[in-house]
Amino acid sequence: MWNHAPTMWEDMAFVGYRASELTPRDAADLLAFLFVAGYLEEPGNPQRGRAVIAQMGCQDCHMTGEGELETGPDLALWSSTANPILWAQRLWNHAPRMEQAMEAEGIEWPELTPGQVVDVLAYLRTIGTGSRQVPELPGDPWSGRILFRQRCQSCHSAEGEGGDVGPDLGASDATGSLSGFAASLWNHAPAMGERMKELGIDRPTFTEKEMADLVTYLFAIRYFAAPGDAEAGEEVYLRNCGFCHGEAGAGGVGPGLRALGARSSATFMAATLWNHGPRMYQEMQRQGREWPRFEVNEMRDLIEYLRSLP
Repeated sequence: MWNHAPTMWEDMAFVGYRASELTPRDAADLLAFLFVAGYLEEPGNPQRGRAVIAQMGCQDCHMTGEGELETGPDLALWSSTANPILWAQRLWNHAPRMEQAMEAEGIEWPELTPGQVVDVLAYLRTIGTGSRQVPELPGDPWSGRILFRQRCQSCHSAEGEGGDVGPDLGASDATGSLSGFAASLWNHAPAMGERMKELGIDRPTFTEKEMADLVTYLFAIRYFAAPGDAEAGEEVYLRNCGFCHGEAGAGGVGPGLRALGARSSATFMAATLWNHGPRMYQEMQRQGREWPRFEVNEMRDLIEYLRSLP
């Protein structure tokens, strides 16, 4: 939001849009909605999904409501579970049998993008022969945390704890959407299976509720981000903020920041930027200064530094 603010304000001025102010609570509600939007099921395109099934050769093993294949289940029967969480659970549990069948037929394991996942699911809903199942959403993040520590932590880390055989699932882009999670499980299933065999680890299975709990946990830890580094944040402040807000937030051209304390948060910063940013931008233009840009970790460190000011 900070990095793109000048372009946003210029576009708003061009179309004559005058925005109302946001309270910190307004900003918190808005950011929570935008975050949860990735958790909710994304729409797909049935026509594209049908093309993906044909392109990936799924019909070499699976029927889609017609035919006499017996290698894999009829996907029209499975389509009642056509949402990313239930499919992630089905794919994970049945991946070993699919691998064996595909290897016997000399078929390579195809990879899917998150977009292809939602398109395939949208297509399967149109050919479904059973009533659609809806998983228990959202899951319980605390139960998901226990599951993660019991069945995943030997290879993956989250919240700064766990193994390093696989990626850190608390920071992985794959857990940013349900379709991304399902696609990642599918794409990496063979490699994960082989690695678990090498390490002598039994492959865990999950019920529908357990998969919902696990996914909700991974979403929750991304929302409640880890605190930043105040010492690194001081360097960010001196480089980008001190010329207006003074040494250690004492104030200057801009207001003092020492009194913010615990109010310094991502949502508070978003509301402040929205409400007062245009005046900040005008003042920086008057001084001939460029609008600073922040990396995600730099903004996190800056907020932690502001929280630490006496």
